[in-house]
Amino acid sequence: MANLVKAFFLEQLRSKYGNPKQLPGSLSLFEVGAGLARVYIRYSKVHGRNRTFFGLRQDDLKQLEGFNSAICFLWDTQTEPIFIPFADFEDIFHALTPASDGQYKVQIYPDDETELYIANAGRFNIEGFYGWHNLDSLIDKNRITVFPDLSHSQVQTLIGSIGFLKGYDIWVPLTDRNKLDWSLAEEYACRGDLPARYGKVDDIVREVDVLWMRRGSSDLRAIFEVEQLGVDPECWTGLTSGYCDSISSSGPAHRRAERRFPAPNASFLCYSTPSDSPQPFSTIRCPVHRERAIDSRS
Repeated sequence: MANLVKAFFLEQLRSKYGNPKQLPGSLSLFEVGAGLARVYIRYSKVHGRNRTFFGLRQDDLKQLEGFNSAICFLWDTQTEPIFIPFADFEDIFHALTPASDGQYKVQIYPDDETELYIANAGRFNIEGFYGWHNLDSLIDKNRITVFPDLSHSQVQTLIGSIGFLKGYDIWVPLTDRNKLDWSLAEEYACRGDLPARYGKVDDIVREVDVLWMRRGSSDLRAIFEVEQLGVDPECWTGLTSGYCDSISSSGPAHRRAERRFPAPNASFLCYSTPSDSPQPFSTIRCPVHRERAIDSRS
């Protein structure tokens, strides 16, 4: 039954958006609308007490990060599929540890008020996510996005704002702070100084474009360097490796703290003007490789 339900869904997907492209490393991840969205398809038969059970692979969810994406839940008694925007639940999954098989366990109760249960996180009403119009709205929203032409300082401002809203302390080099653009984000306070534990590499760390640290502690959670597209990747390799080696040498507590960002966790956010590239940013992490593209709304 699973193959029939999935095959019927893919045929509908094809009729609406053209041939979906299966992504490497997964049988359930597809790109649709000429790259406008990613869809992660999960199926369950309906079990006793009208329950469905799904496993969401951690590796598959990582391929949704930074993209316009949705998780599609299917079961054989559905009238329409459910499309849950991944961005709405991304932080929840990042805060959880998957089961030993590398999957997050979830259930859906398709009753009068359809609920999604995520193990160790709770229940969420997803009644409003029934129907193809949810995927249509995701794709339409991405299609009409106008990517801004951002300066180095403006990208720093946005990265810092995202980290601040996520609950992190923010470090921006002292010489850059008066260039932050508060027309793009609500003003936030940067850390006054770096923790003493980084004293041995203080001259290196304090020049990183943006740091996210666990609030009220010295635990470093993310490093961001902002460069224009076109910078030689060999330069990124050397810089990233240097940052990773320097930070790692400051103490094992940093490595233990890693959860969301796999160590080493240097990210080079490379930006371009809209005329240079259809994507305004690319993220390159250590070891350096093109990991994903993110848009200015991330």
